[in-house]
This record gives sequence, C-alpha cells and structure tokens, in this order.
Amino acid sequence: MHKQSFDAATMKQQLEAFLPGIIQHGGFQLKFEVQNTAGQLDRDYENPDLVVDFSGPDMPLLLENKAELLRSVEQIALEAIGLDHESQDKILFDCQEHRMMRFAELGLAAQAAAEKVVRTSVPFRFGSMSGRERRVIHMALRNNNGVHTESEGYGVNRQVVVSPKNGSRGPKGPGRPGPRGS
Repeated sequence: MHKQSFDAATMKQQLEAFLPGIIQHGGFQLKFEVQNTAGQLDRDYENPDLVVDFSGPDMPLLLENKAELLRSVEQIALEAIGLDHESQDKILFDCQEHRMMRFAELGLAAQAAAEKVVRTSVPFRFGSMSGRERRVIHMALRNNNGVHTESEGYGVNRQVVVSPKNGSRGPKGPGRPGPRGS
C-alpha cells in the first residue's frame, strides 16, 4: 500500500470516513471528534496536529489495560489511511485527555528520574512502555546535560534507561556509576 505524507485536512477527512465503521462493527457506543490542534498545544514533547477524542458509554473499554484498545484503534486507523511512519506522531487518539495526562505524568517522572540519577550516579530503568511513551521520556530529557537516555529491550518489553553522563567521573562505559558521594 502506498504511504502518504501528512496533510491535516486530508487525514481528518479520511479518519472521519473510516472510524464510524470501526465503531459500528465493533459494537461500541462511542462518539468521536477529530480536532485540529496544530499550534494549540503547548507541549514540548507531544504536540500532535490532530487529536481524535472519543466519548460515550464505552469509554472505560478504551482505557482498560493501559489504554490498550485505544492504542490499537489508533494503530489500525493509521494503517488504514496509509499514513507514513514518520508522520504518525502528528495524530493522537485520546479519550477524555487520558493519554495527554499520561504524557504529562511521564514528563514529570522523567525529570524526577533524572534528578535521582544525577544525585546518586545510579541509572534508572523505567518499566516497559509503548514507543510513543518512550519518546516522551527521551524528549523530556534531551536537553538535560547530566543524563542521557537509551531504549533497551525488544517488542513489548522495551524500556527507557536514564544514565548519568560520565564526563571524567568514574569508570568509563555506559551506565556505570561514578564514585560514591559524587
């Protein structure tokens, strides 16, 4: 299938045509709105151009198991409209701002982890998370001169590790803590 680059108007139209079928065939009691959010969200690390926001009686189903169904519907829709991989972060599927709040929490958790790593010189490993969540951690810490981030593992077990930047402290090698008390 031919992959297409991002165009907000085209993507919105295609999503509005595709999603009613998913909702109907899935037997869900849901409504959705595709919002053009380009330049409206003031987030450094997650700033989509389109947000598909779901509402209705079946919202809890979308949010169960770390929003697994919501993320699945997002993945199917992005594949169905043929959006190229590089542009997929321009569209976010959400339900009552659940994922946007999760991303804000991850940004705060990344800052807290970085402070701990700088203070203790001991690497911090986050639990397994989706690629989009890992990206939030990386982006939240990209300008922090005291730490570096790296994704490790494979598939659903992929995690972010926040490690101290070694500089001249301690033994060389990634993730090796410096001398005690430094």
